[in-house]
Amino acid sequence: AIPVITVALFLLMFQRSFGATFFSVEAGADPLLWQHLFWIFGHPEVYILVLPSFGIISEVLPVFSKKPLFGYPFVVFSGAAIGFVGWGVWAHHMFASGLGPVSVAVFSVATMAIAVPTGVKIINWTLTMWGGKLKFTTAMLFAVGLIVQFTIGGLSGVTHAVAPSDTQQTDTYYIVAHFHYVIFGGAVLGLFSGFYYWWPKIFGKLLSEGWGKWNFWLMIAGMNLTFGPMHIIGLQGQPRRMYVWTEFRAGEGFFNLGFWNLVATIGTFILAVGVLLFLVNIWITHRPGSKTPPAPADPWDARSLEWITSSPPKEYNFARTPQVSELDEFFHRKYEDVGEGDSHEYVQRMTGEEVIQHEEDNADPNIHLPAPSYWPMVLAFSLPIMAYGVIYNTLLIVAGGAIAVMAMFGWALEPADAEQSDYDPTDVEDHPAEHAGDDHGHDDHAHGGHHSSLGLSNNKLAMWLFLGSECLLFGGLISTYMLYRNRHSAELGPDQLWDIPFTSASSFVLLTSSLTMVLAVSAANRKDLRNTKIFLGVTALLGGLFVAGQIYEFTTFYREGLGFTTSLFSSSFFTLTGFHGVHVSIGIIMLVATIGMIQKDKISGDKAEAVEMVGLYWHFVDIVWIIIFTLVYLIPA
Repeated sequence: AIPVITVALFLLMFQRSFGATFFSVEAGADPLLWQHLFWIFGHPEVYILVLPSFGIISEVLPVFSKKPLFGYPFVVFSGAAIGFVGWGVWAHHMFASGLGPVSVAVFSVATMAIAVPTGVKIINWTLTMWGGKLKFTTAMLFAVGLIVQFTIGGLSGVTHAVAPSDTQQTDTYYIVAHFHYVIFGGAVLGLFSGFYYWWPKIFGKLLSEGWGKWNFWLMIAGMNLTFGPMHIIGLQGQPRRMYVWTEFRAGEGFFNLGFWNLVATIGTFILAVGVLLFLVNIWITHRPGSKTPPAPADPWDARSLEWITSSPPKEYNFARTPQVSELDEFFHRKYEDVGEGDSHEYVQRMTGEEVIQHEEDNADPNIHLPAPSYWPMVLAFSLPIMAYGVIYNTLLIVAGGAIAVMAMFGWALEPADAEQSDYDPTDVEDHPAEHAGDDHGHDDHAHGGHHSSLGLSNNKLAMWLFLGSECLLFGGLISTYMLYRNRHSAELGPDQLWDIPFTSASSFVLLTSSLTMVLAVSAANRKDLRNTKIFLGVTALLGGLFVAGQIYEFTTFYREGLGFTTSLFSSSFFTLTGFHGVHVSIGIIMLVATIGMIQKDKISGDKAEAVEMVGLYWHFVDIVWIIIFTLVYLIPA
């Protein structure tokens, strides 16, 4: 979801810093473009916040219900369905903007549809508890609180699918109430459930259950007092983003805005005290001289995999890679099913501590730890520099970008394993085994040998996910161009400027580079490193020729009077093709870096896979250019 808002923020930056007019009505722009780009990001963002909490309580509820999660596949696939359908509901935030009846109808149906997978989750969570031996720890209370409060928020959300009522509710406090029942009642309560559940796993100490229950009940009371009245004042018409409202007057009762705002204000203080008690709980547990004993290794009689190791975990996490044969692996190692047929009856055969000790006693002698590095901190430091540059001075963007590139190269060229660096993991206290392996202290798992359940290596899966996000980035840029392609002067339109033969030749050069990239990957798979480097070099050269042709085309247009700020058409054209040119330039840097890393033998693991991942990026850039060339140059405006 982030690339879509990235497009919107880049367009805004270009308008603020370089005089573009993407959102200026006086220049003929359509400000609804901002709304679309923002909400295409903004609605999936809600699920980005709440889906992790759904995952948390799906772990917590089975533990304290003494039952497996009811309908596990349905819970999993409904989560995927929420992520998918969540992309098709953004315009229900825009029913008051005049989209037209067809668009409103489509997005109304999509908004109703997304309630279905959410309802599936709620039903499965409820049935997980049904008939279970419930234990109301603080973590369980927060999990149940999420189900109740999020359901309230979901029901008020469905009312937004009805366009006439949504049009009246837009920009009122009813929206504020709905949003906070979803985000606070969903995301935040789920996080607190996770805090209490995994605190002993992370820190080795249990938080106080007494303080925790006070924490829960005050937060629940405060939340409902704060956000519940907002439904009422919203339906009575109080707009959002206002800080002055009708004063409270005795005798007007429930129809006085001041009364409900007073209740909400009281609720905020109760809510704040509830959160403060969580911090007090942490301080009591971890203060110097605290008498809180260490937590047991398995304090909750847990079911899932992360508990098959000590609390807190050792630096290497697991003494050996767990072999998983059951959904709740830890539970099934502790309990044996002695039931007959479809009836299940479990008898404990081992304690959690015994399972963990068994894992330690059978530790893998080949434990590999990543080398410690300061480059990630340098990379993180570059990001706020670039962010300040967007706001204040574009030179800071260049400086931050240079630091980011330096950090990425430094990080990439570091040793992949701790044994290759000065760090000695055998110095770690209670390390279970000395390192063994081949002559270099490596094994097959040390260098990218891990594969996902899809059969892809984790590296390739990450690259495919990255390219999926790039599709959304270019989707936003292409949509912007298609909106503004006809908004130009008669003298400086595409029909007067395009040199189709030249651009076609330049495009042919770029597409030829895909062929040489295929040859490079083929040579790498044959372990022919000499030809691999040659074909990578040729690919980089062809890419450089394409970029040079693009620069020549831009300078020609500029001399003929078509600048970046000449018209909405020119702004969107230069932005779209310029972004693609930057991607090609980054690809050239990747190609040259790969050649250098092969030459210096700096690629740890499978060199063919590294070349193939660069190839995936390069082919993607070429495919995007085919789309841009077709839409921009070949199809008449």
